[in-house]
Amino acid sequence: MKGILDGKKLSEEIQDKLKPRINTLLENNKRPGLGVILVGNLVESETYVTMKHKACLKLGIMSKVHRFSEEVNEGLVIDTIQRMNQNPLIHGILVQLPLPEHFNTNKILNTIHPTKDVDGMGTMNAGKLFQNQDVLFYSCTPRGCIELMDEYNIKSIILKGDVSDKNDCSSIVQESIETFGNLDILVNNAGIIDDNLLIRMSDNAWDKVLRTNLDSIFYCTKPAIKSMLKNKWGRILNIGSVVGIRGNIGQVNYSSSKAGMMGFTKSLAKEVATRNITVNTITPGYINTETVDVLKQEQKDTIMKWIPQGHFGEVEDIAYLAGFLCSEKAKYITGQVISVDGGMAI
Repeated sequence: MKGILDGKKLSEEIQDKLKPRINTLLENNKRPGLGVILVGNLVESETYVTMKHKACLKLGIMSKVHRFSEEVNEGLVIDTIQRMNQNPLIHGILVQLPLPEHFNTNKILNTIHPTKDVDGMGTMNAGKLFQNQDVLFYSCTPRGCIELMDEYNIKSIILKGDVSDKNDCSSIVQESIETFGNLDILVNNAGIIDDNLLIRMSDNAWDKVLRTNLDSIFYCTKPAIKSMLKNKWGRILNIGSVVGIRGNIGQVNYSSSKAGMMGFTKSLAKEVATRNITVNTITPGYINTETVDVLKQEQKDTIMKWIPQGHFGEVEDIAYLAGFLCSEKAKYITGQVISVDGGMAI
């Protein structure tokens, strides 16, 4: 797949390297153990936890998931973590974020013993990382990105921030420009869901989704566009959703955020067209990822009826189009919303 960073292939290679090491431990009756805390019923959180659980089982790692309702008392979660801290069969503990708003996230993360903080989110590991000291664990997602970049000999930096926070976005863009000299391509790909019927939707569920999915592209694009205007070249690519076109029951907030992204795309494209800057949006349909894997078969059967081509898409379908739109070859394409959905948006 020329031009595409193959994360799946790299993941399989890493797992192949881990298997002999884990098998040696198993032969000596030392089975690695992972404890996971999952609070609430966010689909993306359930997806991530399911992915991790399947990977553990595949490699021979014991995985125990502790599930709690969104209304659970914080103290019960802390007690569970403390028991895992003391359990010699649990070697790593992971708390799936985000936690409900009534939780003190830092307090929860710092309850994990530093030697079991496999996501590197506690004060000790995060503090050492900030001071460029040796840490016991690196946060999983950034470490995975670094591994992928290293595999393809691409210079990269990982910057932590909240895309719904204006100051964080400004800092991330500025540090990127200072590191690389300029910023040529911006991909706005952050997105969350918090589904419910409108009559039952909380103000927080509305605000949280709009801040992350829509406000973020304003906060990231505004500082980034300055560098692109100066260089008279740039590519801005927004990742939307077919739901922003079709709508979906229980997703008024999510649909609104993705529909707003389309208006943002078309308006900004007109503002910067004369400076060799293009702005486009890709709206994926249902793609064969872990998000689809966790759906029940009856749900998949229902969705399939909406897709004229009769099958789900592949990650590469999105990746190839994204690569093209960010290249010089797509210089005459701007202000477009392109659906990759097997015909769902027709």
